[in-house]
Amino acid sequence: MQLLDWLPRHNGFGQWFGQLCQPYSFGSQNIEETNTKNEGISGLASGLANCPNLKILKLNIDENEVDEQGISGLCSGLSKCNKLCDLSLKLRGLDIRDKSVTMLGSLFQKMLNLTTLSIDLSNNNNIGISGVSVLASMVGKCSKLKILEFSLNSNKIDDEGVSSIISGLNNSTNFEKLNLQLMSNNISDSGALNLAQFATKCINLKSLELFLDNNEIGKEGISDLSCGLSKCLNLKILMLNIDFKAIGEQGLSILSFHLGQSKCLTSLTLIERGSYNQIPICILMKSRLLKKCIRLIKIEFQNLRRYYY
Repeated sequence: MQLLDWLPRHNGFGQWFGQLCQPYSFGSQNIEETNTKNEGISGLASGLANCPNLKILKLNIDENEVDEQGISGLCSGLSKCNKLCDLSLKLRGLDIRDKSVTMLGSLFQKMLNLTTLSIDLSNNNNIGISGVSVLASMVGKCSKLKILEFSLNSNKIDDEGVSSIISGLNNSTNFEKLNLQLMSNNISDSGALNLAQFATKCINLKSLELFLDNNEIGKEGISDLSCGLSKCLNLKILMLNIDFKAIGEQGLSILSFHLGQSKCLTSLTLIERGSYNQIPICILMKSRLLKKCIRLIKIEFQNLRRYYY
């Protein structure tokens, strides 16, 4: 039995939810909390603690009045869900600080069956480098994790922050699919280079989605990034979001040159805020890549709004 798009709006929901789930042994839940505070999260956590057979959970509590106390309660409840293998937590715009992030990391590390994790901490400007570093390190220790979506958009992440994230995630080379969203931060060419070096170390990586729009990455960073990505031995699907206007036609030419060296890329999607489909350099880029990438069968330019908003 599966419940989708449930909208709990009162603090007693958690206990009622737990009583309902216990006899049915739900395997999958998709829950969206609206207009809730710590008390509501506490109730929800109590309910989740009564769902030991839960394997898939998608929880959205974006933009609610939830702080460290609420996160602590949520982690306590989720720690009882020992069979979880697919977990999605949307925690955008909350009052989350380093201690809360550390609690989340500790929770993930103890989930021994976790193969898919999506964590969205965008628009949480109170998260520091130390918190991000600890979280990434603990996520990297999830031995069975193969699919990771890690969103830290609009969090003032700089090159040092990127280095901390990569250092933590380096603990795992089992990733087959990665989605890293780092838009609207303070990442420069150095950060782009670190991301490229990390991708090349993920020898099992088949699909990469990298969102880097509205940062400080220039032509040198694009060159290092695309050169590194072209060396990913098993990468077949690449979705790349960068600031095309910032790198200009020369940057696009560099990107085309390096990605053209890939021996296994079959699908490439370039995502930007504007509409570049009619610009000659993009048409030329498509032509070049289709000729150089011997396995490439699909290349598209898409608008960011289609994927993110």
